Amino acid sequence: MLGHGLQFQAPSSRRNVLSSGSDFIWIPIHSVCDDEQYFRVGRVLYALRESVKRLDMWYRTVLKIDENPPISSRFRFCPTPDAFLHDSKPVTFAYVTPLERDPSCMTYLAKTKEGNRVVVKFVTRYGADAHHVMAAAGFAPKLLYHGLINIKDDMPSYGNLRMVVMEYVEGMTLHDAIQGKKCLPGFSASLRKAIVLLHCQNFVFGDLREPNIMVTPDGNAQLIDFDWAGQEGVVTYPPSISPSILWAKGTRALEFIRKEHDLHMVTLVEADYKKHCSM
Repeated sequence: MLGHGLQFQAPSSRRNVLSSGSDFIWIPIHSVCDDEQYFRVGRVLYALRESVKRLDMWYRTVLKIDENPPISSRFRFCPTPDAFLHDSKPVTFAYVTPLERDPSCMTYLAKTKEGNRVVVKFVTRYGADAHHVMAAAGFAPKLLYHGLINIKDDMPSYGNLRMVVMEYVEGMTLHDAIQGKKCLPGFSASLRKAIVLLHCQNFVFGDLREPNIMVTPDGNAQLIDFDWAGQEGVVTYPPSISPSILWAKGTRALEFIRKEHDLHMVTLVEADYKKHCSM
């Protein structure tokens, strides 16, 4: 018999979800009166096969790189924390605008009470040590704060969510530079130098894609997203990474991030940059 219902189990849930399906469909066994039933079973199985094929095709194409499905602006992440600690003193700020169009964006341009522009983001993991090393060498914005969100006793707890505050850097992301064909001499050499320095300290970056690399007005490279960064042999890729991105060989969820992965991504980024600059 073909089943009466379909039973599912959500990946993050231990509860089964029962969804109503068709009625019981019996499969006939060689009877002169069974032709219609054979056709019915065939139609059901055909529909099931085609549905699975289309569902597979949908999952393969619905989420492409930089093509996230739209989310209503009413669901935008709107943070309330408005202060961080710098040199053990609270610094208050006001949010100016999100730095991405996606309503789920958790990175913001903000301005302190003193009028300084800063970038504020919220993360569950962050390579602060790697960020400090790169900032000291001029390959990243200065990291002003990384720590608890609730810096005051009367603030609620935010669990493992942390606040990151860094200086604002003039320039554009490499993604925007490529789209606008803004080609500056010396950028590729600057990016290579940055990664060599990072690796010499036994750090890896991990998410070395165009939106996470800044191009300053003088053509230097700056890394701006250290969420995955850390010591090689210690930090791993997150549980979920986009399958639509051309990652380096060996890049898999929860596997160690390797220096050779960074070098592979640098090669891809450089090739894309040079291709658009030559057009």
